[in-house]
Parts: sequence; structure tokens; C-alpha cells
Amino acid sequence: MNITIKSLFAAVLLAAACQPNSARAGTIYHLTGLTLGGKESRAYGINAAGQVVGFTADASGNFDAFLYSGGVMTNLGTLVGGPGDSIAYGINDAGQVVGFSDASNYDHAFVYSGGVTTDLTAATKGVFTSAAAINASGQIAGTDSAGDAAVYSGGVVTDLRLLPEGTSSDAYGINAAGEIVGQAFTTTAPGGPHAFVYSNGVMADLGTLPSDLYSNATAINAAGQIVGYSGVQPVGDGHAFLYSDGIMSDLGTLNNLFDSEALGINDAGVVVGESDDGSTYNAFVYSGGVMTNLNSVLDNSGNGWTLMRAYAINDNGWIAGYGTNPAGEREAFLLTPTPEPSTWLLATLGAGGLWFARRRRAAVRVVE
Repeated sequence: MNITIKSLFAAVLLAAACQPNSARAGTIYHLTGLTLGGKESRAYGINAAGQVVGFTADASGNFDAFLYSGGVMTNLGTLVGGPGDSIAYGINDAGQVVGFSDASNYDHAFVYSGGVTTDLTAATKGVFTSAAAINASGQIAGTDSAGDAAVYSGGVVTDLRLLPEGTSSDAYGINAAGEIVGQAFTTTAPGGPHAFVYSNGVMADLGTLPSDLYSNATAINAAGQIVGYSGVQPVGDGHAFLYSDGIMSDLGTLNNLFDSEALGINDAGVVVGESDDGSTYNAFVYSGGVMTNLNSVLDNSGNGWTLMRAYAINDNGWIAGYGTNPAGEREAFLLTPTPEPSTWLLATLGAGGLWFARRRRAAVRVVE
């Protein structure tokens, strides 16, 4: 057999391409707890660099927004001064953070960028009151003082209007193209609000799964795939859905029991969320038609944890959410696939190099 270095490396790269990624079966995750020492923390957003945002409880029990970056937890405080709570909901790849604060006894939307916090509610004269998500262009999806879904861009707030016969709406997700998703209340849907997508100036009703009365859209990816949940009432008894190419698909539940909610999706179409098994919530990842309980695919770092909700996933397969830690407290987490794809590749190349060296030594012995 005549094996060259070139052919060996081609084989290694082919094997790497075929190696299961973070969304495929057999993936094990390493857990990092995200806390500043309080009794509670939760994570809601993650970007491509693995920066995570959410909130952490301070010593007085108030919620403070946090940013986790490079292994460091930073308390962003209440942002607009005074007692109250703040929560960070979203972060883009530039590290800009958006969220909500009630520090002055009324609602504030904020953006945190480059160490500077801007009170968007004050900047818009009280119009833009809550921020839920931000895209790479800096467009921010949220809610305005009229109780309608809105987008803040370049200092201007645009009310997304309502569905026909609509009464109010909320926006929860935005993608790179500026498409926005959320829920909208309408008098023609007496069972509750319906999921919507806003694109090219039009708010479209996504409807519900068959026989359901209620739906909510929570996130949208670059391809326009939308996730959320649909049920017979606003709370419980629903199923996670994926809306793609005009079709809403039921993602089911873990073990076909109770309900589920899809809360995040990456650009590869991998979905994360939670599923209720009747006694507790379990965080899940859904890929290739399979819903996997994240509690079943943790390494030893997850001993004593119960992962309850997965809210966001980036394109590297890193997942942010919250669960119950070994002390029985609610704590934010970051899950990273192990080994990292780059680590696997280096290990494979090393093994390939060792194999090649052994083959060469064997060939030399034959010649000798």
C-alpha cells in the first residue's frame, strides 16, 4: 500500500467532516455554572463567541443583569439607577446586550455596548419599554408603551402594527434580515394569542398546531425558521413547534408525556427548549427529528444538576439556560460539547501522524 502524507491528511479531514457535531447523537456536554454567589441566576441569550447573558440575584434578592465572557461573570447592575430589577435577554455577535429594567418604578429597555449602558426608554421619550433581542445590525426587537411589538433602529421606534382585529402584541426574536417573531392577541382568536412573523412591513399570523387555540413564537434563525409552542391554553398543555417553509411541525415531547416549549434555534436548525415530564422540567436539544433530554448527555460536571430550560444555542452548539444545581438552587448554565470539534481534529491528526510514523518505521525495517 502506497500511502502519502497528502492522502493521509485527506482521509483525516474526511473523517473530521463525518464526525458527529454538537447537534448529533452521541454528543456529551460539559456544564459551567454561571453565578455571582446569589441564590438564583438564569441565562437567556448566547452569541457566536459563547458570551452569555441573563440575570443573577444580588444579596438583597433583586435581579441584576449579567454578562458572562471569557470565563468572567460581570454584574451589569440595575442599569438606570435606583432599586429594582434588571434582566438581560439578548446579545449579538458584537457583544451588544439588550434587556429590561424596572429600576425607577416603570419599565425601561436598555442596550449595553462597549461598557456603556443606554436607557432606550428615556432616549425614546418613554416609547420603547422592553428589549428582547438584537441582531448584528443593532436592530432591537421589543415592546413599546402602546403594548405593541416594536423595533428600535437608528434611534427610531417602529410599531409593528397588529394582526387584523388585533389588540396587543409582544416581540421576542429577530434575525439578521430584521424579521421579527412573537405573539399577537386578536379578537378573532378567542383561545389566546397567536404566533406571528413580521417581514417586509407585514405581520403574518402563523396559526397553531391542529386543534390548538394558542401559539407563541420565541426565536427565528437566519434562514427564517421559527420556533415556539402551541397549545389549547396560554400555559401548559402545549407542544414545541418548528415553522419552516410555511409548515408548522409538532416537535413532540420527551417520552411523549405532558408538554414542551421550543425556546431557541441556531442557523443549522438545531432547536432547544424544555419539556415537562409531569414532575419537573427537562431541558432538551432537538436535531434530525430526535428530541434529547440534555440531562442524559452531561459529563461529570453535571453531577447533581437538573437542567430545566435551554433558552439559546449558538452555531457551535453551545447552549445557555438554567437548572437546579447540587445545592437545590436555580442557576444559569453554559453547555459546551466535549470534545470541541477543533480538539477532536487535533487528536485525530495526532493519531494519524502516529500511525503514519509507525507505517514508515515498518517499511524501513522491511527494507533493512
